Amino acid sequence: EREQATPAQLEPLDVRLEQAAKKAEAVAQNLVADQGRGTVREAVRRDRQATGWARTAALGACAFCKMLAVRG
Repeated sequence: EREQATPAQLEPLDVRLEQAAKKAEAVAQNLVADQGRGTVREAVRRDRQATGWARTAALGACAFCKMLAVRG
């Protein structure tokens, strides 16, 4: 017996390829950001004079980023 196609499989191929590209880009950005965070943590861990690190928001940052920076 043949299985039913999922809603995603019924989408046109160009739409599916665009969605896959966006997902791959997001995953790549997360991997790069995770590596950067790991580098900062390791640098702070190795530097005996460092007492920690602080999150900052760039000029013109969105409200969410500003909220995260205020929380530390």
